[in-house]
Amino acid sequence: MTEWLSLTDAQRRTSLEQAQIRSGIIPKAIEKDWWVTLVLKALFELPIAEYCIFKGGTSLSKGWHLINRLSEDIDVALSPEAFGMEYKQAPSHTYVKDVKRKGCLFVTQTIKELLEKRLGEYDLHGKTIEVYAGAINPIVPDKDPQEIFVKYISLYEPDEYLEDRVKIEFSTRSIKDPFEIVKVQSILSEYFQQLPYQEISFEVPVTSPHKTFVEKMCLMHEKISIKEILKPDVERQSRHLYDLVQMAEKGVLDQVMEDVLLYNIIIDHRKNWIRLKDIDYNTLQPKIIAFVPTEDLMEAFRKDYDKMLEGMIYGDPPNFDEIIIKLKNINNQINKI
Repeated sequence: MTEWLSLTDAQRRTSLEQAQIRSGIIPKAIEKDWWVTLVLKALFELPIAEYCIFKGGTSLSKGWHLINRLSEDIDVALSPEAFGMEYKQAPSHTYVKDVKRKGCLFVTQTIKELLEKRLGEYDLHGKTIEVYAGAINPIVPDKDPQEIFVKYISLYEPDEYLEDRVKIEFSTRSIKDPFEIVKVQSILSEYFQQLPYQEISFEVPVTSPHKTFVEKMCLMHEKISIKEILKPDVERQSRHLYDLVQMAEKGVLDQVMEDVLLYNIIIDHRKNWIRLKDIDYNTLQPKIIAFVPTEDLMEAFRKDYDKMLEGMIYGDPPNFDEIIIKLKNINNQINKI
């Protein structure tokens, strides 16, 4: 896969610009997707890969091709078994804190070192990268999710929404099932399969889309619900609204409505493991969940979505008003379960 790095800067820019013509995605985004793919490949070659599941929005685009949105970061469900603990259905508050603390340390030290070593074994053709862990509070070192960053040197000028680094978020408070094994490749390889630097797709375990759908509904409900206590930060959050609409239009909503058992499992999980103090988890029940932004938050979500349209979302995306109309319909259907 790294043969692409052996090309000159001019040659790599040309390949990215040609991919833009075919895909409609800006070159800097295609470049970042290539680095995301390389890091994802390295991650699932680590000895701890058996404890990891690829999840979140990036899995929807790279794994399932359900959304036309930039693969910006990598979200990983890290099983507590990786660091000698276990997942419990009804853990105590102390147990959850212990999992978070040990998981944070494991990611910060062990996984960071393993990933740095694996990337160092690749032939990067003289290109420099930097691997580092996210900062943690030494007084309360139980950050979850904890991040690892892989910084690379871009061919293009810096962009506020397209940072020249790949962020991997490891959460030790995630449900493992359901998932499937899916093949993954970069956008560049998808559009140029016959070139000398052709890459071979690789397999990773990816969270099933209908699980991600329910989790995104719950996340948005939680963010909207706490607005009276602490106004939620909506930066980069409009992506969840877009993702829900895109998934619904491709049949994932039907899967959600057919799997009420999983829906209830996720609610119980969030109640026991996420434990936001200002949330009544009974309000996540299908008949009363509300994940459409309220009027006082609508303009902030609109501005965030418009910003995403500038380079994060490609193809022929719906405008914000269309997103809200469709989201209200989705919410109404969920309320009828």
